[in-house]
Amino acid sequence: MVQEIEKAIQQLPREEVFRLREVIQHRFDDEWDRQFADDAQSCLLDGLAEAALAGRKYSSYPSDNLRHFAPSRGNSSSSLHNVEELSSLVVDCAYKLHVEAGPGLLETVYEVVLTEMLKERGLRVRRQVQVPIELLGLKFDEGFRADLIVEDSFLIELKSVENLLPVHSKQVLTYLRLLKMPLGLLINYGAGTFKEGVKRIVNRHDDTSASKLRINSNSD
Repeated sequence: MVQEIEKAIQQLPREEVFRLREVIQHRFDDEWDRQFADDAQSCLLDGLAEAALAGRKYSSYPSDNLRHFAPSRGNSSSSLHNVEELSSLVVDCAYKLHVEAGPGLLETVYEVVLTEMLKERGLRVRRQVQVPIELLGLKFDEGFRADLIVEDSFLIELKSVENLLPVHSKQVLTYLRLLKMPLGLLINYGAGTFKEGVKRIVNRHDDTSASKLRINSNSD
C-alpha cells in the first residue's frame, strides 16, 4: 500500500506535491492538537515538571532524575528523545505563562518570566545569547542573538505581535542550522490562544515519538 502511494506521488507534478504536503501537514496538525489536549488533561506534562522540581530540591544542578536533560553528543536515539522531553517542559511552562499573563505584554516580560519558570524546573537557561557565525570566510562575533537557549541544546524564540509572518519561522530555522540544534519553538504571546501562537521548528529531526507538543510543525 505504502509503495503504491509513493509511486503515485512520484508521478505528480511539482505543484501537486507541494499541495499534498500541505494537506498531510494539516492532518498531522489536527491530530497533534488532539494529542496535546489529551496529554494536558492526563497531567502528563505536569508529571515531567514534577520530576524536574524533585531533582532541584536536592541539588543546585539537576539530579539523576534530570540527567537525561543534559546536552548530549552525537545523534543517538536517546539524544533525540531528550530534546523532545525538553520541548515538553518548555511547552508546559509557556502554556501556563500564557494562561496567567494573557497576550499582549512586552516580549521582554514573557522572556524574563519564562526564564525563571524554566529555572524553577531545574533547567539551565541563558537569555539573549550572542551567537557568532562564519559566512563566506568572514566571522561575525554577534551574528544574531538567541532569545533563550535551554540546556545548550534547545532554542526558544519569543514574539509578541498580532500575527506571525512566514519569515519568523524561517528565521528560527536558520538559527537552528547555525547552532546545529535539531529542534526549537517559536512562541508568539501576541496571539489570542497559546495554540495559535506556538510553532515547533524542526531542523533535520525526525523522532517525534516522545513529543507532548505536536502543533504547527515547520521544517524545510
